[in-house]
Amino acid sequence: MPAENCVPEPQLVRFVHGDLDAGTLNRIAEHVDTCEPCQDTVVMLAERSDTFVETIRKAGEDEDPQEHALR
Repeated sequence: MPAENCVPEPQLVRFVHGDLDAGTLNRIAEHVDTCEPCQDTVVMLAERSDTFVETIRKAGEDEDPQEHALR
């Protein structure tokens, strides 16, 4: 369980995706640099995100490009 001052997981998701303003991104980066539980969460979220993106890319590669254009 994260410590009371840890970043909530939804914010870490946005951090991993770079979906934060620069100030918030920097503040979270500073916290993650010194917090092992948050580091672990960021790694897990990044791996999950990479797997999702790879799955989507592979699905797109399996389609016939002309068939996709006709939809």
